[in-house]
Amino acid sequence: MVLVDLPAQSHRALERWIESTDVLNYAREMGVQLVSWHVTDGGFDSVSHLERVLAAPGDALQHIVVKNQGRSRDFSQLDASPAYQRLLERGGQTVTLPELDASVMYKIDRFGSSFWAAINTSEGPQALSVLERRRSKLWLERAQAALEAAGNWRPATERASAVVVPQHLESAQQQLESTASNEPVAT
Repeated sequence: MVLVDLPAQSHRALERWIESTDVLNYAREMGVQLVSWHVTDGGFDSVSHLERVLAAPGDALQHIVVKNQGRSRDFSQLDASPAYQRLLERGGQTVTLPELDASVMYKIDRFGSSFWAAINTSEGPQALSVLERRRSKLWLERAQAALEAAGNWRPATERASAVVVPQHLESAQQQLESTASNEPVAT
C-alpha cells in the first residue's frame, strides 16, 4: 500500500501527474486498487475540492470522504452538496473521524509527537498526564475503528490471511514457501 498525504491546494499538480503518467489505466492493468481519501471539515473550500475530484469521469478510483470532527461538527454544507450526492451515486463511502479533546490535541501538536508517542511517553517534558494519555488512546482506538468501517482501504494482504498471487507466479511462490519450510514442492 502507498499512502500519499497531499495538501488541499495540490489538486492541479496531482491531476497533471495522473494524466502525464496514465497511472489510472496502469493501475487497472496491474490490478491495483486506488482509493482517494478526502478529509473534510465540511466547509466551502473542502466541498469545492471534492466537487473537482469527483468531476473526473470514470470509476478508476474508489472514494472515501472522512468527516473530521476534530475540525468541525457541522457537515450540512457537505451533505447538501451535489458532490456528496455524486459520491454516493458512485458507491463512495463516508467515515466520521471523532474529535480528540482540543487541549490534548494542541499538546500533541505543540510537541510534534506521534499519537504512539503521546500515548506511551509517561516521563519528561513532552509527557501527557495519565488522563490525557488515556483520552489519546481511546481516541486512537475510536479513530481506527471508524477507518476500519470503510473496509476496503487496506490491502487485501492485511484483510485476509491469504495473499492473492497471479497464476503465473504461483509456482515461484510455492518454491519460496517450500524453501522457507524445507518441504518439497511438486511442480
